[in-house]
Amino acid sequence: MVDRMRTSADMPATDFAVASDSDDVDPTHASLPRRVILAFAGIEVLFKVLVGYSYLFLAGAHTATERRTSLTWYIAVSLPFTAVFFAGLVRLLAPQRRWYREQRAGQVGDATLALAGEALHRLPSRVAWLWTFQWGCALAVLVTVREVTCVEAGALFLATMITGPQPVARGIARWLAAPSMLQVSLLARERGITLRTPVLPLRRRLVQFGMLIAITPTTYVASFAFSAGASRTTIEDMRAPIAICAIAIVAFAAISAGLMAASITRAVASMSEAIRAVARQGDMTRVARIPQQLRDEVGGLAASINEMIDRLERTAAEHAAMSCRTRWRRATRSSSSCATPRSSRRSAGWPRGSRTRSTRRSSSSATACSS
Repeated sequence: MVDRMRTSADMPATDFAVASDSDDVDPTHASLPRRVILAFAGIEVLFKVLVGYSYLFLAGAHTATERRTSLTWYIAVSLPFTAVFFAGLVRLLAPQRRWYREQRAGQVGDATLALAGEALHRLPSRVAWLWTFQWGCALAVLVTVREVTCVEAGALFLATMITGPQPVARGIARWLAAPSMLQVSLLARERGITLRTPVLPLRRRLVQFGMLIAITPTTYVASFAFSAGASRTTIEDMRAPIAICAIAIVAFAAISAGLMAASITRAVASMSEAIRAVARQGDMTRVARIPQQLRDEVGGLAASINEMIDRLERTAAEHAAMSCRTRWRRATRSSSSCATPRSSRRSAGWPRGSRTRSTRRSSSSATACSS
């Protein structure tokens, strides 16, 4: 009982250091796996509802019995792929959880940091392809085992499920993982670790984003049009599907564009803040470095700004050292010129060990510069 009631003063030095390191851990990085899983769970529910309604229209289910049968098949086929998606998502987040556990213990190794950094930087693309695999396989199985109104509508809807999850999943994963990416990048830079991040130019990202934004709504509306033509749906029956299509397209475009813009503007804002700090502060050691999230044009600009800050810091240190040496030389010269010989001081009746005021000042300044 007495051993358990030891205070921090009685703890060994290593235990106290570990405890202090664990208190400084940012809880944002610890909650990243939970936030990613919860975010995709919410988006998955919305997708399930939207795709389920679209599949009912695609299958031509008009009566209650047909709708019940189609929904049963839809749920039975999609749930196993959903479970596979979340299992893969947990596996993708395993390096980040390991990094957090070692950070809590105060013993983060270079290998763990490198693996966590690479996993975080590759998380958006891997999550996007995993989500595409889920919806693509689920719809492919449904279109194969169940009859649809026409083959063209099924093929177009399958293309929608392949292209649609890409921009949404990439944007959500990058937005959630951005704080952890920043910290890992800065820690790796301090330790001299080179992260094997993917090379993805900004031009190619924007081209891919524009193509996906254009293809997904087009194939979605075209699948509804082919299905309505094959089932000879009237205009009155098409009002609700048209409204659902419009809402889905607007929400898809707004979410995708907002997340894409946030991924670019956040990096630009951090660079502008660093440049303003350089302009405001004269001490370069207080200027925070810019983390390099991606190896693109924006990441290259961030690396160039960091290199500029490092050179300015080295130049300022060299100037400070040169100024200190100059003051020390002047102080030694003034002390040698202002010093009075000991024989003259004794003949003048000065007490032993006394010096002039200028000699004391010169000696103190020389000592400060030499230290």
